[in-house]
Amino acid sequence: MPYKHMLLLSALTLSGCSGIEVTRYQAERPELRLEEYFNGTLDGWGQFQKRDGSVLKRFKVKVDARWEGDQGILDEHFEYSDGTRQQRVKRVFDLMKDFGTSKSTKIDSIFDSLLVP
Repeated sequence: MPYKHMLLLSALTLSGCSGIEVTRYQAERPELRLEEYFNGTLDGWGQFQKRDGSVLKRFKVKVDARWEGDQGILDEHFEYSDGTRQQRVKRVFDLMKDFGTSKSTKIDSIFDSLLVP
């Protein structure tokens, strides 16, 4: 189960990156199937740190993941150590479906800063 948490946080972190050629990872095993991994409830934990390593803030996140056709919905609920809460909804699309491969995906932020009181 901790492997799933680390993979989830890695995926969310990489969602802000661009310019990565996914064909570089085509031979990696086991194959990541987003429709299987992001299905159900996922829990994660993390922290924000300064460059010197001191912790600024910790968080836990509960993700309710589901699929509507070829589109994945990630409904993320964050709780931070300072008591604030945040909800983010991300949609996962298959960009390469029309090209005959499902190796490439895009995670699109719908609500990046919807604060929940």
